[in-house]
Amino acid sequence: MQLELKQLQQTLIIKQDELTQLNRDNARLLTEAWQLQKEQHAQQQLLAQKVQALEALQISLAGAERLNETLEQRCRTLQDEVSRLGEISATQAQQAQNLEARLVEATERLKLLAPLANSDGACGA
Repeated sequence: MQLELKQLQQTLIIKQDELTQLNRDNARLLTEAWQLQKEQHAQQQLLAQKVQALEALQISLAGAERLNETLEQRCRTLQDEVSRLGEISATQAQQAQNLEARLVEATERLKLLAPLANSDGACGA
């Protein structure tokens, strides 16, 4: 009976050692789990910040795209206006050349008529 008691005591000591080790492992695992939860929470907060930043950038991008479309339309309008004004300028340049040619012609006629006007005036005096 004493031998059996001794064996049971040794088994109990072994089981208590195993239980102590299991308690240590459990405490370590709880600490690791707590740390992992803490890291997960930090990662979730970081992700939420990144999502907010992405949404803000998407809104900014949409605004920039609208502005770009508006500016492109304005550019097309101005290009059309430049083209129209170029055509008007070419027409006016042609008209100016025609008027200049007529002015030269009229000046030449006046030069030709000036001696005649002077001779008529001399005879009548």
